[in-house]
Amino acid sequence: MTQLPTPILHRSTKSILLPKSCDYLISELQNARMVTVGDKSVVQIKHDEMNTKKLNEIGFCVQSPFNTYYKPPKIKSRFDPMPHQLVAAEFHTMNPRSFNLSDPRTGKTYSLLLSFHHLKLSGQVDKMIIFSTLSTMDSVWMQSIFDTFHDLTSVSVHASSAAIRREILASDVDILVINHDGCKLLEPELIKMTEKYACFIAHDESDCLTNAQSAMWKSFYNVAKKAKYVVCATATPVGEKRPTDAWALAKIICPDNIPRWFSEYRRQTMFQQTQFKWSPLPNANAIVHKTLQPAFCVRKTDVMVLPKLHSDYKLCDLTEEQRVAFKDMKNKLAAEMGDGKLTAINGADALTKSMQLLLGVYKADEDNYEPIPCEPRIEAILECINATNKKAIVFCGFTGALRHYTKEIGKHHSVVMVDGSVGKKERDKLLKSFASKDGPRVLAGHPKCLGHGLEFGENCDTIIWAGPIHSGRLFTQANERIASLLQTSEMKLWYIYANKFEESLYKKLEEKRDMQSDILELCKTVIGS
Repeated sequence: MTQLPTPILHRSTKSILLPKSCDYLISELQNARMVTVGDKSVVQIKHDEMNTKKLNEIGFCVQSPFNTYYKPPKIKSRFDPMPHQLVAAEFHTMNPRSFNLSDPRTGKTYSLLLSFHHLKLSGQVDKMIIFSTLSTMDSVWMQSIFDTFHDLTSVSVHASSAAIRREILASDVDILVINHDGCKLLEPELIKMTEKYACFIAHDESDCLTNAQSAMWKSFYNVAKKAKYVVCATATPVGEKRPTDAWALAKIICPDNIPRWFSEYRRQTMFQQTQFKWSPLPNANAIVHKTLQPAFCVRKTDVMVLPKLHSDYKLCDLTEEQRVAFKDMKNKLAAEMGDGKLTAINGADALTKSMQLLLGVYKADEDNYEPIPCEPRIEAILECINATNKKAIVFCGFTGALRHYTKEIGKHHSVVMVDGSVGKKERDKLLKSFASKDGPRVLAGHPKCLGHGLEFGENCDTIIWAGPIHSGRLFTQANERIASLLQTSEMKLWYIYANKFEESLYKKLEEKRDMQSDILELCKTVIGS
C-alpha cells in the first residue's frame, strides 16, 4: 500500500499544502488549487472543517481547524474547560449533523457554545439558534453566554405575545435562545432565517423530539432542514423498551441511517407480542447505537469524580381516609379485571387516581383538587428535609399535591414552588433565589419544570420524591440536578412510599421504565397492595 504524503499546515494562510502528485484532489475538494512555492508546484487546500474531514477519510492525517487555530475562553474567565468538552466541541464542528448523548451535568452547554464560537470566528456560520426548556433559557444558556463568551451577543426570545417574540427574533445578535414550544410559534420566521444566514442550531433535551407525529417535531424538522449545523443533545434519546424513539431523532440528523417508514424500523427493533404490545428485540440497543450516529457520548463516571450518591426508601403510613379510598379503588379494579372490562386506557386512569390518593390530593375535575388527610407523608417529607444541613428539593408529579406539600413545608422551612403555572420571569427569579447560598431552604417543584438542565449542586445535596411519577426518563434526569462538580457533600435521594404499589413503581423508575409499559401488571400490584 502506497504511503500518503504528510500534509503541511500553512497557518498564516490557513491552508494545507501537499506535493504536486496530489493534484487529483483539486477536483474533489473545495478551494483547492495549484500554487508555486519557491521553485516547486504544490497543491494548496483551504484548511476548513469539510476539507479536513474528506482528507482524513481518504487516509491523510490532518489536524482539525478547531485544534489548530482556536483558543477557547476560560469558563467564567477562571476555569479551564475539561478535556472531553474540547473533544466534544471539535466533534460537532467536524460533523454538520450530529448528536451529543453524554450524561447530564457533563458540560454539554459549554461544548456546544465553543463549537459555535469557533465556527463564528472562522466565518463558517453567522448565527446560533438554541432551543431549550423554559427553565434553562436564562438560568443556563443566557447565563453561560454572559459568563464566558464576552464577544458574543445574545437574546432570550420569550414574551407574552407572538408579535413581541417576532420583534425580538429580528434582533441583530449572534445567539437566539428559544423555548421548545416557541419553534412552532416562530416557524415561518425561523425558516427564513436559516435560508438567509448560515445557522448553527442546538436543540437541548431532544428527548421531546421522539414523536414524528407531534407538532413540535414537525416544526423543528422544517426549521432544521436548511441549517448549516444541527446538534441534538440529550442523555436519554430513547425510553426504556422504546428503541423506536431513535427513528424520529435520526430522521432529523441522519435520515440515511433509517428506513423511510417508521413501521419498518419498528420491525427491525421490536417484535409483536399481542395486537397492541411490542417488545424490544435482543439486538435493539445495538441497532439504536448504529442509528444515532454520528454521536459524541461520555459517561459521567469516566470524566468526573463526584461525592457518593445514596438512595433510600422511606416508608410512611396511610391515614384511615386514604386506606378507605385506596381500598375502594382496589375493589373497583378487581371487579373490572374479573369482568374482563379492564383495558390499558381505563387501567392507566385507575393507576393515576391511585397515585393521587396515596399522595393525599386527587383531581376531582378540570379545575378542582380534593385533599385527603395525609399527615404521615408530610411528616416523612419533613424528616427527609431535616436529615440534611444543606438545601433540599422536593419533587412531586401532581400539581394539587405539590401545592399542598408546599403549604405544609412552609410552616417549618423557607420554601419556593415551581410548577407549570409559574411564568418564565417569576420562575427565573425563584430558581435564582433557591440556588443562592442564603436563599430558601427548600425547592418544591414538578419534575417536568425542573428535571432538565438545571444545576443546584453547590448548596443542595438532597432530593426527596414525595411519590413516584410516570416517566423513567424524567425520573433519571431529575435526579441529576444535584450531581455536578460544584457538589462537595455526599448526595441523598429519598423515595417516599406507602405500599407495594408505590414501591414497585420506584423500582421501574430506577430501571428507567415508564408506567405505561406495564399497565395491567401494575393494576394487579394495586389489587395486591
